[in-house]
Amino acid sequence: MEPPAAVASSDLQYRHRQAIGWVRAGDFDAALALLHDLVRDSPDTPRYQYDLIAVLCWRGRHHDCVQRFERAGFEQTPDYVKMAVAGSARRTDRAALALRLYDSVLQHDPDNVEAVIGRALATAEEGSADRAMIDLSRFEQSRYAESAVEYADREPDARARFDAATLNRLDLTRAHIDTERRAFLRAVGWYARILRRTPDHPVARSAMATSLARAGAPHQAYRWLAPSAPAPAGEAASSSPWVAPSDEA
Repeated sequence: MEPPAAVASSDLQYRHRQAIGWVRAGDFDAALALLHDLVRDSPDTPRYQYDLIAVLCWRGRHHDCVQRFERAGFEQTPDYVKMAVAGSARRTDRAALALRLYDSVLQHDPDNVEAVIGRALATAEEGSADRAMIDLSRFEQSRYAESAVEYADREPDARARFDAATLNRLDLTRAHIDTERRAFLRAVGWYARILRRTPDHPVARSAMATSLARAGAPHQAYRWLAPSAPAPAGEAASSSPWVAPSDEA
């Protein structure tokens, strides 16, 4: 017969696996109910606290996420928790906390694209949009350089084949920052760059039209939304007066 302590430990592990299952199924409320019970029943198990904090963010309970993280006072926290709390901090006007957490992740994982983008958004939200743009450009340029060096012998066109999905995400971030500061024509330029790279991008085409309309060019906006519109890559590259912004920092 198992000792009581072993039975309790087994039960905790079983309930934790259940909570993870609910998270993967997208039922965050069910997961939170289990995680709250686990933290109550085993307050000295950091993993349960970590997961509870992260799921609070994913559920959209951003104030609760930040408050619980700050009350816990963890000296060492896994990156997935830092990233979750940083996201909640941004959504609760705690840009300074978000920046501190993103910086902590990037210190040992400088290629973490999620952290790079989150940090840029937090920097812009703190009032330093130009600084955010420079940081994004430096990250992109460093990744290009590393890719070109790594694949120089095997891949002569390494720059052209650089991870398009990552580049698109960086440009979407730039477009968002420019849109927030009402620089709609510059946002159009970033969307044009995405569409030259990925003509069937699911977001950039409609976002391009919205930005054109907000910039005072509704007829151009309609052309981008119309099913018979010309290929956006050629349109943006040749005739559009709002070309992509310079890549230079």
